[in-house]
Amino acid sequence: MAKAIIVDDSQVMRRHLKRIIEDMGHHVVAELEDGHNLLKMYEKTNPDFVTLDIVLPNSDGIEILKALIKEYPHAKVIMLSSMDKKHTVIDSVRYGARYFVIKPVDTKKFRQVVRVVLGEASEKQEPHPSESNTLNE
Repeated sequence: MAKAIIVDDSQVMRRHLKRIIEDMGHHVVAELEDGHNLLKMYEKTNPDFVTLDIVLPNSDGIEILKALIKEYPHAKVIMLSSMDKKHTVIDSVRYGARYFVIKPVDTKKFRQVVRVVLGEASEKQEPHPSESNTLNE
Protein backbone atom coordinates (compact mmCIF):
# COMPACT_ATOMS: atom_id res chain seq x y z
CA MET A 1 0.00 0.00 0.00
CA ALA A 2 1.46 3.32 -1.12
CA LYS A 3 0.96 6.67 0.60
CA ALA A 4 -0.09 9.76 -1.36
CA ILE A 5 -0.51 13.48 -0.88
CA ILE A 6 -3.07 15.30 -3.03
CA VAL A 7 -2.60 19.03 -3.67
CA ASP A 8 -5.50 20.66 -5.50
CA ASP A 9 -7.64 23.71 -4.75
CA SER A 10 -10.79 21.92 -5.92
CA GLN A 11 -12.45 19.81 -3.24
CA VAL A 12 -14.29 17.91 -5.98
CA MET A 13 -10.98 17.02 -7.67
CA ARG A 14 -9.35 16.03 -4.37
CA ARG A 15 -12.30 13.78 -3.62
CA HIS A 16 -12.14 12.23 -7.12
CA LEU A 17 -8.40 11.56 -6.93
CA LYS A 18 -8.70 10.22 -3.39
CA ARG A 19 -11.39 7.77 -4.49
CA ILE A 20 -9.25 6.51 -7.37
CA ILE A 21 -6.14 6.18 -5.21
CA GLU A 22 -7.96 4.44 -2.36
CA ASP A 23 -9.80 2.12 -4.77
CA MET A 24 -6.34 1.02 -5.89
CA GLY A 25 -5.57 0.01 -2.31
CA HIS A 26 -3.40 3.00 -1.46
CA HIS A 27 -3.75 5.54 1.34
CA VAL A 28 -4.08 9.32 1.02
CA VAL A 29 -2.12 10.72 3.97
CA ALA A 30 -2.90 14.38 3.28
CA GLU A 31 -5.10 16.60 1.14
CA LEU A 32 -3.94 20.19 0.67
CA GLU A 33 -5.78 23.10 -0.96
CA ASP A 34 -2.53 24.86 -1.83
CA GLY A 35 1.15 24.04 -1.88
CA HIS A 36 2.33 26.17 1.03
CA ASN A 37 2.53 23.26 3.48
CA LEU A 38 3.56 20.57 1.03
CA LEU A 39 7.22 20.43 2.09
CA LYS A 40 6.31 20.12 5.78
CA MET A 41 3.66 17.52 5.05
CA TYR A 42 6.03 15.60 2.77
CA GLU A 43 8.64 15.46 5.51
CA LYS A 44 6.05 14.43 8.10
CA THR A 45 4.34 11.70 6.05
CA ASN A 46 7.05 10.54 3.60
CA PRO A 47 4.58 9.71 0.80
CA ASP A 48 5.30 7.39 -2.10
CA PHE A 49 3.87 9.93 -4.55
CA VAL A 50 2.25 13.36 -4.79
CA THR A 51 -0.42 14.70 -7.12
CA LEU A 52 0.10 18.42 -7.64
CA ASP A 53 -2.16 20.86 -9.48
CA ILE A 54 -0.36 23.59 -11.40
CA VAL A 55 -2.81 26.40 -10.76
CA LEU A 56 -3.30 26.92 -7.02
CA PRO A 57 -4.50 29.89 -4.99
CA ASN A 58 -1.59 32.07 -3.87
CA SER A 59 0.99 29.65 -5.25
CA ASP A 60 2.43 28.29 -8.47
CA GLY A 61 2.52 24.53 -8.89
CA ILE A 62 5.73 24.66 -10.94
CA GLU A 63 7.53 26.63 -8.22
CA ILE A 64 6.25 24.22 -5.59
CA LEU A 65 7.43 21.29 -7.72
CA LYS A 66 10.89 22.86 -8.01
CA ALA A 67 11.11 23.39 -4.23
CA LEU A 68 9.93 19.84 -3.51
CA ILE A 69 12.39 18.23 -5.93
CA LYS A 70 15.23 20.41 -4.61
CA GLU A 71 14.55 19.17 -1.07
CA TYR A 72 13.51 15.62 -2.04
CA PRO A 73 15.13 14.74 -5.38
CA HIS A 74 13.52 11.31 -5.54
CA ALA A 75 9.98 12.56 -4.94
CA LYS A 76 7.48 11.07 -7.37
CA VAL A 77 5.15 13.81 -8.56
CA ILE A 78 2.20 13.63 -10.94
CA MET A 79 1.29 17.12 -12.14
CA LEU A 80 -2.31 17.91 -13.04
CA SER A 81 -3.86 20.83 -14.88
CA SER A 82 -6.81 21.76 -17.01
CA MET A 83 -4.37 23.77 -19.13
CA ASP A 84 -2.81 21.89 -22.01
CA LYS A 85 0.00 24.31 -22.83
CA LYS A 86 3.10 22.70 -24.26
CA HIS A 87 5.52 24.88 -22.26
CA THR A 88 3.73 23.96 -19.01
CA VAL A 89 4.06 20.25 -19.75
CA ILE A 90 7.73 20.64 -20.70
CA ASP A 91 8.49 22.72 -17.59
CA SER A 92 6.78 20.17 -15.35
CA VAL A 93 8.86 17.30 -16.66
CA ARG A 94 12.04 19.41 -16.78
CA TYR A 95 11.66 20.25 -13.09
CA GLY A 96 11.07 16.67 -12.00
CA ALA A 97 7.46 15.62 -12.48
CA ARG A 98 7.06 12.01 -13.54
CA TYR A 99 3.87 12.65 -15.52
CA PHE A 100 1.55 15.47 -16.49
CA VAL A 101 -2.15 14.60 -16.50
CA ILE A 102 -4.70 16.86 -18.14
CA LYS A 103 -8.04 17.40 -16.41
CA PRO A 104 -10.65 16.10 -16.53
CA VAL A 105 -8.88 13.04 -15.18
CA ASP A 106 -9.67 9.79 -16.94
CA THR A 107 -9.83 7.17 -14.15
CA LYS A 108 -8.39 4.27 -16.15
CA LYS A 109 -5.45 6.31 -17.46
CA PHE A 110 -4.77 7.89 -14.06
CA ARG A 111 -4.66 4.43 -12.47
CA GLN A 112 -2.07 3.40 -15.07
CA VAL A 113 0.02 6.53 -14.39
CA VAL A 114 0.00 5.75 -10.66
CA ARG A 115 1.05 2.15 -11.34
CA VAL A 116 3.92 3.30 -13.57
CA VAL A 117 5.07 5.97 -11.11
CA LEU A 118 5.07 3.42 -8.29
CA GLY A 119 6.93 0.88 -10.41
CA GLU A 120 3.99 -1.53 -10.41
CA ALA A 121 3.69 -1.44 -14.20
CA SER A 122 6.19 -1.28 -16.99
CA GLU A 123 6.77 2.06 -18.65
CA LYS A 124 6.42 0.13 -21.90
CA GLN A 125 2.70 0.06 -21.18
CA GLU A 126 2.63 3.88 -21.13
CA PRO A 127 4.87 6.36 -22.91
CA HIS A 128 7.94 7.64 -21.09
CA PRO A 129 7.33 11.20 -19.79
CA SER A 130 9.86 12.69 -22.20
CA GLU A 131 8.09 11.14 -25.17
CA SER A 132 4.46 11.85 -24.36
CA ASN A 133 3.72 13.06 -20.91
CA THR A 134 0.14 14.16 -21.15
CA LEU A 135 -2.69 11.82 -20.43
CA ASN A 136 -6.31 12.75 -20.84
CA GLU A 137 -9.45 11.42 -22.42
